[in-house]
Amino acid sequence: MKFTIIWTKQALDDLSVIWMSGADKNEKQRITSAADKVDSLITSLMQEYASESKSKNFHLQVNMLNIVCEFSPLDCMIKVIGIWKS
Repeated sequence: MKFTIIWTKQALDDLSVIWMSGADKNEKQRITSAADKVDSLITSLMQEYASESKSKNFHLQVNMLNIVCEFSPLDCMIKVIGIWKS
């Protein structure tokens, strides 16, 4: 089953603030690298959730980024609804 991944405006705004507050070029590169991995990680995890019938939220951690997603199996959609730096 294929799922669509959508980042909410708030999640994108939060990621922008995280990136802009990066201490230096190296930290910004680590933030970019972690953010780039989010969609592929969600896609691989969806195999685990594919049989679910109820909506649920789940949490991921990719390097220094914490991500909250909302899984909606009826819509075949995953929304990235929150992101913060640990």
